[in-house]
Amino acid sequence: MIAPLDPLSLRQRLRLAQGAAEGLAYLHGFGTPIIHRDIKPANILGTADMHAKVTDFGLLKLLTHGDADANRVAGTPGYVDPDYNRTNIITARSDVFSFGIVLLELLSGQLPHKLQGSHIREWVV
Repeated sequence: MIAPLDPLSLRQRLRLAQGAAEGLAYLHGFGTPIIHRDIKPANILGTADMHAKVTDFGLLKLLTHGDADANRVAGTPGYVDPDYNRTNIITARSDVFSFGIVLLELLSGQLPHKLQGSHIREWVV
């Protein structure tokens, strides 16, 4: 039987968040930005010493000049940027939105389905 894991301390959570943010900044910082399109907790792995690794690049999109239009919306419900979902236009901001949902979940312990039918400000406060 596998023993349950102890909850992460705030320091550990912040370290994972910082590492994941640095990973996204690295992807977005290329001359041709790489957009992950599926940022969610399951795609951010932590090493034993709490270094975050962004994983699962199956939905990534390279943003060539003037090519922000996606053929279809990709990503996990609850983490997909509403503007991207509405317009089919993908930018690095879409990953940042998804990462914001991950941060809310990481720091509050609440799942993103609580966002349905409410404004994000109401959920956080």
